[in-house]
Amino acid sequence: GTLGIIVNPVLLIEHWRKKKKNPKWSTQTQMNSDGVSLQIKEKPQIMVIDDSITVRKSTEKVLENAGFEIVLAKHGSEALELLQQDKPDLILCDIEMPVMDGFDFLRNLRNNDKYSAIPIFMITSRTADKHRNYAMQLGANEFLGKPFQEKQLLALIKEYLKKANDLIEK
Repeated sequence: GTLGIIVNPVLLIEHWRKKKKNPKWSTQTQMNSDGVSLQIKEKPQIMVIDDSITVRKSTEKVLENAGFEIVLAKHGSEALELLQQDKPDLILCDIEMPVMDGFDFLRNLRNNDKYSAIPIFMITSRTADKHRNYAMQLGANEFLGKPFQEKQLLALIKEYLKKANDLIEK
């Protein structure tokens, strides 16, 4: 009749694996040519924002298999909170979500100098030209329909990350 602590070793191991994968824990320090210390992430980090748990998990699996670090959010408001902790290299965002939709999130991000340069891909079932044009007008870098083609998405991600690396090196 007394309370006791039960530890699930499988969940504990999984928790520490995720902590170990977190870029905050897996950074390397390098010196640039000016002698300034830089924190370099071992894996590029991608934020996935979608209210569907199925879409979030399937996208997470595709991206993890391609070697990326993933951060998941259920809606734009949660994504903005997560951005306070860490800045991803690229964002994949749905349009129709509760609390804050993808258009409002995109508008907020593009109006903030700290995050305005992050590439954002809108991935949505709303593929009409009016949605595409509005997203591009707000500052989306790419606009893809659901279900997305894995090879196309990964090629676009690699292209944008390469552009970002080329800009950093210059």
